Amino acid sequence: MTKQKYVASVKEINGQAHFIIKRYSYFPELAGVPEVLDAMGMHKDFMKACALAGVEENQVIDDLMAALGLVRESGKVVRVYHANHDLEIKPHPIFRFPQTWLAKLRWAHA
Repeated sequence: MTKQKYVASVKEINGQAHFIIKRYSYFPELAGVPEVLDAMGMHKDFMKACALAGVEENQVIDDLMAALGLVRESGKVVRVYHANHDLEIKPHPIFRFPQTWLAKLRWAHA
């Protein structure tokens, strides 16, 4: 029966950290048979590197993050308020006073 082994590492390329995730297949009942590299993913984003390597189980992802010292962050809802609540949005003058603009173009009826 084939079993999976996952290895995570970080490598700096051009001053930016890249995550490398490797998935190995091995046969525990066969002694002396080396592990075979089954899939590998490398990306700046840890989750994308896991997706490239075919890692889908949350428990395995959590174990790999713990091995690298990473922590999953939960999303936050941030409310945005306008600084001036009494601000009235006015349309452009061309739409407020069309007859003035039409007179300047000599299209207005006199």
